Amino acid sequence: MNEYFSLTTKDSSMHFFRAFITTVAMLTTASLAYAWGGVGHIAITELALDAASTEMPEWINNALFRERVDFMCNEPDRRRGAGLATLNHENNPEHYLDIEQLGSDFDLVYEDLPPLRYDFVLAMGEAMQRHPERFGQEPPDKAGIDWMPGFLPYAMNESYVKLVAAFRMCRILESFAKDDPLRASELVQARAEAAYHMGVLSHWVGDAAQPLHTTIHHHGWLGDNPEGYTTDGRIHSYIDSGVLKTQHLNADTLVGVLAIEPIVVNDTSDPWPEILAHIERSHELVEPLYRLERDNQLDTDAGRAFILKRLGDGAGTLAGLYMAAWEQSEVDDHDIAMYLKYEAPSPNTP
Repeated sequence: MNEYFSLTTKDSSMHFFRAFITTVAMLTTASLAYAWGGVGHIAITELALDAASTEMPEWINNALFRERVDFMCNEPDRRRGAGLATLNHENNPEHYLDIEQLGSDFDLVYEDLPPLRYDFVLAMGEAMQRHPERFGQEPPDKAGIDWMPGFLPYAMNESYVKLVAAFRMCRILESFAKDDPLRASELVQARAEAAYHMGVLSHWVGDAAQPLHTTIHHHGWLGDNPEGYTTDGRIHSYIDSGVLKTQHLNADTLVGVLAIEPIVVNDTSDPWPEILAHIERSHELVEPLYRLERDNQLDTDAGRAFILKRLGDGAGTLAGLYMAAWEQSEVDDHDIAMYLKYEAPSPNTP
């Protein structure tokens, strides 16, 4: 088997590599308002991988595999930095859900959101037909996304099922790889695919753990403001990265220190209730976060406790989803038959 998946312990070179990835992530996202920045997303990923480690196969706990997951957890933000209108139109709304807008614009109740993306889009379209006065005649931005409340729970749900499928392919190929060099090579690629989906799922879960990704008040308080909350849009980037730097919160300072309890996914074929609950827990903390900022508490012990709770909730949710996806990926004879049905021989096979 490729040595990429044969290492089982972290040595000094792995610590250096993780530090390198973290530095790249910081440089990539330093000037952009993304949830947690590279450092926070990697911390959530590492905490979740540790918390789920006893329930996952050995190859997922491999040091180099974990480094790949760490790298991929910031891929959705790298897409945001590409400056491509079509990519922005598809990718940017994945990072948030402005919960207040669901009711005010689309007559939707958060707890009753349908679990399928296009059912959600259809419900929004029907509301737009009923209330055209709520929407402008032209899209307010070139990418045409400002009117959207966001698709964060759908990004989470779809990444989860893609991870289940990726894990399932790994299990299938494991059953062939011992006696087939080609399948052994494909297994390496399949595990890389699993690392990709683990990383992307981590990003969405991490975004949802940041309260400002669940509200219309994402870059300063909007509308009536009797409590005197800040209207400065820089609050978003400070929560993403500034407070983590001030409080020295990163993977190296938190892994092995911050206790993480994985959530329980009651039905591994349908994590939608747990996804909605995760976002709702975060949304409930929007005003407490603004109060901390107003009262200059973010850089104090109270602010540290708040951020630790958010990072911990993200890691616990992610760990539970990782474990559930692996459990749900159990393979039966039908899965193997479907793989063989659609599998074509490689033209490079001798």
